[in-house]
Amino acid sequence: AIITERDFYRSDVYQGWTEKVLKCFIYKNPFIVVGLPNTIKSLQNYGFITFSKYIDESYDSIEDNDKRLAAAFDQIKYLGSLNYAELDKMYKDMKNILEHNFEHYKKLNDSVPSALINHMQEWFRD
Repeated sequence: AIITERDFYRSDVYQGWTEKVLKCFIYKNPFIVVGLPNTIKSLQNYGFITFSKYIDESYDSIEDNDKRLAAAFDQIKYLGSLNYAELDKMYKDMKNILEHNFEHYKKLNDSVPSALINHMQEWFRD
């Protein structure tokens, strides 16, 4: 999935990710996030595993908006250049990550039901 986050240019207003990412965890979908710098790092800090084994996630740390967007698109183009057999092999190989993220999301949601929602709502209170 290609996740286009709510804010891309206005890092003073919003830091992080939205329910769009959580849906990928629930439905066990791999993703590329087109969002603010360090969105992927934030997910990793919450204990989720991302897809650096399969794509170059260095775009996430690029502060310059235009360069970050171009780098994210490069990864999208790369995935688009793969044939069905390559994509199928990649997807099968990443099933452990997808399962981990699904179980981790459930664990976070079960242990503290509103923790993830509260995390997201903090960005809207300012």
